[in-house]
Formats: sequence, C-alpha cells, structure tokens
Amino acid sequence: MLTLKEMTLGDLEAIRPYLETRTSRSCDDTVADMLMWREWFGKSWTVVEKSLVVHMKGYDEQPAYMVPLGGSEDSRRAALEAIVEHSHANGETLRFMAVPDDDLEWLQTLNEEGVLQGKLDVQTNPAWWDYVYTAEDMVTLSGRKYSTQRNHINKFNRDYPMYTFEQIDDSNLEALKNFFDAFEDQYQKDQPILAEERVRIAEILNNRELYQPLTGCLKLGEYVIGFTIGEIIGDTLFSHVEKASSEIPGAYPVLTQNFNAYVTEKHPEVAYINREEDMGDPGLKQAKEAYNPIFMVKKHLVTVRR
Repeated sequence: MLTLKEMTLGDLEAIRPYLETRTSRSCDDTVADMLMWREWFGKSWTVVEKSLVVHMKGYDEQPAYMVPLGGSEDSRRAALEAIVEHSHANGETLRFMAVPDDDLEWLQTLNEEGVLQGKLDVQTNPAWWDYVYTAEDMVTLSGRKYSTQRNHINKFNRDYPMYTFEQIDDSNLEALKNFFDAFEDQYQKDQPILAEERVRIAEILNNRELYQPLTGCLKLGEYVIGFTIGEIIGDTLFSHVEKASSEIPGAYPVLTQNFNAYVTEKHPEVAYINREEDMGDPGLKQAKEAYNPIFMVKKHLVTVRR
C-alpha cells in the first residue's frame, strides 16, 4: 500500500528533482504547474524507489493518478505496480490523468505485459493540449505568418517608445501587484478555477526564491501593464502565466516577444516554447493559434477497465 501525504508548498524542493528530468514537454509535468494546482486537484504524493507518485482527483472529482515521474525504467515500473495494488486495495477505478503520448505508449506496453490488469479506455480533449512553438519563431517573428504580430509591436514601439521590460524583483513587485489586482477585477471570468489561479499566481510572486521562476514585466513609466511567469525544463520554456492590459494595443505581443528574447538569450539551450492549453476558451484558442504552433502536446485520460 502507498503511504500518501498531502502536497504542500513545503514539498516543492523534494518534488522538483523528479520533474526536472521529464522530456514529455507537457506543462502538467512542471514544477509550477504541479504545485499551483495542488489544492484544486487535491494532490497527494509519495516516492516509490526513485519515482514520484501523485494521487489526485479528476475534474469529475473521482480519484486518479499521474504516471510515475522520474527514475529509471525499473523504478517507474515498480511505482506503477504499487499504484495498481493501492488502487485495487482501495476499490478505486484505476485512472491516469494528463498522460502524454509517450507515456500512453508506455502504459499500453506494460498493460500488454499484464501490469495494469485490465483494458485501457483512452479519452482525450483538445482543450487541454499544449501549444508548442520553436523558440526562434517566437523571438524573431519573421515571415508573413507573423506579420500581424510585427505590426502590433511596431505600432506599440511608435506609441510608447519609453516602455521598459524588467525582471520582477522587489523594486517593481508592488506596482505589479497593483496591476494584477486591477486586471483580475476587470477581466476575471466567473469560473472558480480562475479564482484559484489568481491565488496561486500571488503565491508564486510572493515565493520567488522557492519557486525559482523566470519572470518579466512590461512597464510604462512607473506602471506595470503586463507580466509573465515561466520555467525551463530541458530544451523547453513553459509560459505558465501571461497577463497584459488589453486596453493598450500591442501590450501582449510586446510582452511575449520581450520575454522570449530575454529568456533565450540567457538560456540558448531553449529550442521550444510551450504556451500551454486554451482550456476550451475561444479567445485563448485564437490567440495561441495565431502564433502558428509547430505541434501540440496531446494529453489523455486513461481508465483501466477490469
């Protein structure tokens, strides 16, 4: 049986090593995403051999797991076997959430070997797929396919030549919080998950030394008009949070381009940028498609039918 403990902010450093070696390019397998949504999904965790096991609840409030994270093939298999035993002992329907394609193949292979002891029912929802772009495209914005973004940026540069792009630190944090509070009050949609996001963004901003995020904010004079929070795992930059004033034309593309240029200059190993899901929001879907993703990280809900 697994001995699971509730996931808390204090567990971040213990959990980080299991995520930093992931190659799935899924935003669900990142440090910020794992901790940001710990309470929303009721996450608990343990370690089996050298692999992280995460138990959680799905959107339907029913129990689920993430695939074992980190460790060798033998360690992950041992962790998976422990999950199967624990799930059966507790009378759960065994389910795995946010399973990327490579882990789906892994589960299918081990199921053929009898580890999962059932038939796999695989469901997917494009609203939760991640949009991935080349870092070069997102920095240079070259070619006809990015003419709209360049036009917005050029107009912004003409209208606001005094703008600055800065890392988030103690000198601009108060101005950023003032912007964020006003932004959320104005644009917050009536969805509980967005209210939870607001709390967790504030948590990251107030615990920057612990989260170790990559950050940047766009300013006009003393006022912040947008900010970004990101994270690098392997060759991929994840843009976890991006908020900008829609009342200032061009603020979003200028923020995006400046942040990507800043990060990739300091981290030349970054080849891809993951701007995460659209969550079924038509506006987000249109905005993310406008940057011409080169592929999507598909994620699945896998249910083991016995």
